[in-house]
Amino acid sequence: MATLKITLKSDLCAGSGESTGITVDTDLCIDAAGLPYIPARRLKGCLRESAQLLKRYGCREATDENIAKLFGTSEGGHGCLRIRDAKLPGADTMRAWLADGVPDALKTEAESLNVARLFTYVRGQTKLENGVAVDSTLRYTRVMDRYNALDREQEAYLEAPIDLRSTDETLRELLKKSCRATRHIGTMRNRGLGNVEMQYIDAGGLRETESKTVWAHGAHDAETVRINYKISLDAPVTLPGCAEQQLEIPARSVIGCAAASYLVDGNAEDAQFSDLFLNGNVKWSSLTPTVNGRRSVPTPLMLVLFKNERVYRNLFAAQKKEGKQKTLGSTFAAETRNGFDIAEVRSHTAYHHSHGEDGTLYMQDSLDAGMIYAGTVSAPASLADQICDLLRNADFSFGRSRSAQYAACGLYGDIEVTPAEHAVAAEQKTALQGDKAGTAVYAVLQSDLILTRDGCYVTEAEAVRAELARSLHVKNEVPAGRQDYCAYHTVGGYQQMWQMQKPQIPAVRGGSVYCFVSERGDLPKELTLGEYQQEGFGRFRIYTQAEMAGLTAIKKQPVDAVASMGAESAWINKLKTALIVSAGKRAIRDRAREYYASNKVGGIRRGTVGRLRLMTSEASDYADLLARIESIKASDESAENQVSDGKKALKCVCDVCGDRKVELSHLLAGHEALLSFAEADRAAKEQLEGEWKAALMSLLHMAYFDQGGGRV
Repeated sequence: MATLKITLKSDLCAGSGESTGITVDTDLCIDAAGLPYIPARRLKGCLRESAQLLKRYGCREATDENIAKLFGTSEGGHGCLRIRDAKLPGADTMRAWLADGVPDALKTEAESLNVARLFTYVRGQTKLENGVAVDSTLRYTRVMDRYNALDREQEAYLEAPIDLRSTDETLRELLKKSCRATRHIGTMRNRGLGNVEMQYIDAGGLRETESKTVWAHGAHDAETVRINYKISLDAPVTLPGCAEQQLEIPARSVIGCAAASYLVDGNAEDAQFSDLFLNGNVKWSSLTPTVNGRRSVPTPLMLVLFKNERVYRNLFAAQKKEGKQKTLGSTFAAETRNGFDIAEVRSHTAYHHSHGEDGTLYMQDSLDAGMIYAGTVSAPASLADQICDLLRNADFSFGRSRSAQYAACGLYGDIEVTPAEHAVAAEQKTALQGDKAGTAVYAVLQSDLILTRDGCYVTEAEAVRAELARSLHVKNEVPAGRQDYCAYHTVGGYQQMWQMQKPQIPAVRGGSVYCFVSERGDLPKELTLGEYQQEGFGRFRIYTQAEMAGLTAIKKQPVDAVASMGAESAWINKLKTALIVSAGKRAIRDRAREYYASNKVGGIRRGTVGRLRLMTSEASDYADLLARIESIKASDESAENQVSDGKKALKCVCDVCGDRKVELSHLLAGHEALLSFAEADRAAKEQLEGEWKAALMSLLHMAYFDQGGGRV
C-alpha cells in the first residue's frame, strides 16, 4: 500500500459544487467535522489528465493501452489503480476526537464551521471593466490555506492512500511520472489557486488491522459453527437498490469478495469452492450496522415512535396504543435483554460531474465512512479455518465507484467462532415459560424473504403465513387483538462482469412480523425459509408471548464507529491547542466588551484615549506600554483631589491585561473553564498572552468612537 502526498504551494479550492447560504458562492470539500479534503475522483481525473499530457510529450510508458490499464476506460472498465480521498494527516484521529472527546469548554469552538475556519478562509473577487467593478459580480470563494493551521511554519499537505493492483513495473512508473507531472488541482487554476506538489510514496497508507480467530468454548467440538466478524467502512459506500438506497450490504456482495480471495490461489472447479460458495453448505448473512457491539437487523415493524410523546413502544407489549405513530423504516434494531436499541444509519448525498459528450451533474447517496457493520457465516466446523482466512485476506469493496473515493472496507477486530445455535441443546428450543398452548407466537423477519410457489415468486401474506405455520407447527390464526405488520420491496442488483441489471425479484422486507397461535410447548428459536438461504434471505427470529411482553425498553442509539486511533496523539494535541487559542481570542474580545460596558474605561477623557491608542499600537511589549503610560504628566490633573488621566489609564490597562506583566487570568476573567485549559497548554498560553494588544485596542476603539472620535 502506497501513499500520495499532496503539498500545497498555494491556496486550494477543491470545489464541492455547492454554496454556503449567502456567504460563500463556491465552497470547497469539507467533511462533517469541518476538515477539508480532496475527493479521490478529482485526484484520479487529474492523474489521468497528466498521463495524457505525458503521452503528448512522447513519454515511453504513457501509451493508450497503459493509461487504460491504470485508470480504466470510459466504457466502465476498472483500472488497476485504487485511490481514496486525500485527507489531512491525522484526520481520522481528529475526527473521532471532535465527535466524542472534546471538553465542554471547547464544544462551541469544535463545531464544524469553527473547525473549518482554522484551515480555510473566504476570499472575494469581482469582475472589472476599465478598472471599475461591474455591478452584481462580487463572488466569495472558500479556499484551504496554504500553510498548516496547526503549524503555521509548515506548508499544508494531504495524504491519499493508493493501491496499485498490478505487478507491472511499467504501470508503476507511469503512475509515478503522472504524480510528478500533476501541478494543479481544483478550481481557478489560472487565478493562482491549486498549485501543488504531488509525490508517490511507497511506504505508509491505510490503517492495518491484525485480526485473529477466537474460538468460543465448545466450538471445536460442534459440527456446525457460526463465524461472527465485523468490517469498518473505510470510505463512503454507495449501494444502489431498486429505486432506493440500500442500507445493508448484501450477502452476495460479501460472497463475491470471499470468492475472489479464494480464486487468487484456487480454482472454481475445486470441490472446496463448491462447498464454500455453491452447494449451500455455507450460509452467509448480509452486513448490518452494529449497535453497542451487537449486530442489528431491520427494525421490526411492531416498534413505533409515538410522535407527540417522543417515546418508542412495542405495540405487542404496550398498554397504550393510541396516538400518532411513526414507523421506524430505514433503521436497524439490536435486541437487548429487555428491549431493543434503535439506530439510524448515517448517510450523505454527494454531487459529481461526468465529463464527456453528455457531461451531466448527478447526485450519489452514500453511507458515511467510519461506521462498523457486522455479519455471520454458518458453516461446517471443518471449513471454519478456511473461511476465517478468506475473511482476513478478502478485499472488501462494495457498491459503485470502487476504484476511487468509494467502496473500500476492512476487517475490524477479531473473528469469533461459536457453536451454531441449532447445534446447542440448551438453545435449540424457546421454552414458553409456563404459557399454555393457545398463546401468541411471533415470527419476526430479520432479513428479506424470497418465497416461491409453483415456480412463481409470491409475497402474499396468506402464502407466507401458511409456510410459516407449517414449519413452526402452529395454528395459522391471528391471535385476538393482534395483527401482522408486513412491508414489501424489490430485490435486484447489477452484474458488473456483463454490464447488465440482474432480474428484479419481489420480496417481503426484513422487519415484517407475523402472529400465530401456538399448539405445542416448544418452538425453534430461529427459522430459515424460502429461496437463496445461502445468501442470507428468509431468516426469522421466533418469540413467545412472554418473551415479547418483556421487550419494552426501547431507546435510540448511534451506530458504532471506528474507535479513535490514539486519542492523545500529536495531531490531537495540536488541534486542541488551536481550538483553545481560537476560543481564547473570542473570549478575550468578549472580556474587553464586558469591561467597557461596566467601566467605560474609568472616565478617561477622549484626548487621553486617543493618546493611549497610539501608545498601544507603538509599544514594543507590555512593559514598554506601561512605561509610556507612566510618562503622562501629572499636570493633567484638573483638581487637587482628582485622579489624573494617566493613573486612570494605568488602572484600566492593568485591569484588562495584568499588573506589571500580562496575566492570562485578567485577559480571560469570567471564563474559568477555558482559563484552566489555557494554563495547562504552554503553546496556547503563549499565544493568548500575545493577544494583550488586541484586547486593549478593542476596548479603546469602543471608548474612542463612543466619545465622538472620528466624527466630522
